Amino acid sequence: MRLTLKVLAALLALFLAYAAYWQYQWRRAENAANTFCASVAGGSDIADTVRRLDAMGGMRHGFQENESRYVAIFPGPIFNAFTCELALDARKVLSAHVIAPED
Repeated sequence: MRLTLKVLAALLALFLAYAAYWQYQWRRAENAANTFCASVAGGSDIADTVRRLDAMGGMRHGFQENESRYVAIFPGPIFNAFTCELALDARKVLSAHVIAPED
């Protein structure tokens, strides 16, 4: 009986630790995407933004579909990531917004 309780307590502790770490990763990715998107000025050249993303490291970024849309993916918990999507015209940023992962 005591061994069963110890095993259950250990499993519960592992689950709670995983849930806390999952939340941490989610908030970190969300915060990074929001901060980055907010820092991209309208009318700025995409080359400057690409250099900033390269310097940050640890994320995927590139044109999506054509050269009118650029995305930066901020990884979060497993199978989830926040995306900063930049609308472009003639390689100048028109707008930036964050896309949250869908359930």
